[in-house]
Amino acid sequence: MSRVSQTVVSNILEKQNLSEDDQLFLIRTLGQHYLENLLKMGVTPSESVQLAAVTHNEYSGSAIVYLFKNGIIPSEKVQLAAIKHRAPLDLFYKYPLVYPSETFQLEAIKKNPYNVTYIKNPSEVVQLAAVTRDGTAIRKFINPSRKVQLAAIKNKPFLIKDFENPSEDEQLVVVLKKNAYIKYIANPTELVQLIAVREHYPNLKILLKKGIVVTQLVKEAAAKAEATSKILKELSVVVQQPNSEED
Repeated sequence: MSRVSQTVVSNILEKQNLSEDDQLFLIRTLGQHYLENLLKMGVTPSESVQLAAVTHNEYSGSAIVYLFKNGIIPSEKVQLAAIKHRAPLDLFYKYPLVYPSETFQLEAIKKNPYNVTYIKNPSEVVQLAAVTRDGTAIRKFINPSRKVQLAAIKNKPFLIKDFENPSEDEQLVVVLKKNAYIKYIANPTELVQLIAVREHYPNLKILLKKGIVVTQLVKEAAAKAEATSKILKELSVVVQQPNSEED
């Protein structure tokens, strides 16, 4: 801090009543933690002063805790600014002065999908925001909707192994993403089996090894896929062989 700033700070602190400009200068000069000092001095900081504190630097969002500790309910604008500046989400639930809005929750999810851990009874919109960023976040929910499950496996297909009686639509999302993911599906439908073996005939062995009852149609589809694969390999060898005839 320069000598000029030191002088200005000293002059401000000699005042009995600090104006908003005085408060803003102190925050911007001394940092976000000076908000605590202002509160100890009996000052009720305006929204502008609160915003200056929580946005002082990349990690200054946690300064919002000084407001919570003093029973001050910050506006949603201040809350959003704090979460954007790395305020830990658990602070908003440790001091339950206000229940964060859905807009706030979505902003928190953008920062880290696992922030959903701190949100009580997240809405389907919030759940969807979390699982589209990290499908494994679905493990934090009780009875997620089919829509949320579908979004989760689109992000992380292997999660279908955690689902009880996944729908055919969910199964299709998985095998169309990668046919080998058939191994994660407990009871794939005939259509799903057909897609898997047509794409890669060895998937039939995976199904049989899992003890899944395979229809004749699926077996025939696998056989055709295997035959086609062998023909393509033979053609590939012929094409790659050098021409032995002389010009």
